[in-house]
Amino acid sequence: MDTDDVTLVVPCYNVESTLPHVLESIDQLAPSPATVLCVDDGSTDGTREILRDHHGSRHIRHEENRGLSATLNTALSHVSTPLFAKVDADLVVPSNWLAIMLRELKENEVDLVQGFFREDVTTLGDKWRALHTYPDFSSKPRLNYPINGSNILAYTDALRDIDGWDERYQRANDDVNLMQRLVYNGYNIYYSPDVESTHIRTDTWKDALRAAWAYSKVPMLGGEPTQFSDLLSWIPKNIYLSILSLKTDHRNRAYVLMWISFLRAIYHTVWDLECILNQDGKVPDRKQEIQKIPLSERMR
Repeated sequence: MDTDDVTLVVPCYNVESTLPHVLESIDQLAPSPATVLCVDDGSTDGTREILRDHHGSRHIRHEENRGLSATLNTALSHVSTPLFAKVDADLVVPSNWLAIMLRELKENEVDLVQGFFREDVTTLGDKWRALHTYPDFSSKPRLNYPINGSNILAYTDALRDIDGWDERYQRANDDVNLMQRLVYNGYNIYYSPDVESTHIRTDTWKDALRAAWAYSKVPMLGGEPTQFSDLLSWIPKNIYLSILSLKTDHRNRAYVLMWISFLRAIYHTVWDLECILNQDGKVPDRKQEIQKIPLSERMR
């Protein structure tokens, strides 16, 4: 396998502040992928214009926001190369990123490689995010242990064999779920600390809490609330998460962050309520599986 076998995907949603830096780092990759494919998931900021002016990539656009997993499945349906690489739109990669990923995939004889990233911390929100939602990266390689999918390289056929990403994961945890299903279906994944990128996203304290809220709404815990009975069940969970955050702040002597952790329960409950009000009276049946269009149908 070489770089002619690689399509590098960048999922995009309202990333005008970070996307130019990410695309610049991708343009400097040596060696470079055969194709760079950017999928815009209905952005409402300047993302569309940035992609339009970038001539080193192909662009696909969802007219409406469909969620992260749906965005990646759209990309997967348009990839024709044996290898599928993915870099988040707030992650700057070094020039040798792809070379190292290809080496790790080949030498370890695995089906997916996940890389490490370091946080670029500049705000209180960044500090809170780094302390409370930072992935469990290890200084040592790990086999068949899902950690984070912000930058990956995988065999396209393996991803298609498990029907890509689970579209119930609209905001977060999509990558860990994908890797768990790969391992369950007999594929091997590998974490390499040698692949180092930089997370350049800058958060306000409210942005950081919003991201933590998204990570807490995984389908196995009930997902986002859709009715008031869900809200009542989530209030104790939100309080518990806030208490855990306060304990983490105290343990790390991060006293300047404790007010953000205190507000976690309040804001998470407010956003839970917003989810219910945004249903417009249409409450989905939790007992039914999400209906996804098979990749074979998307590719026609």
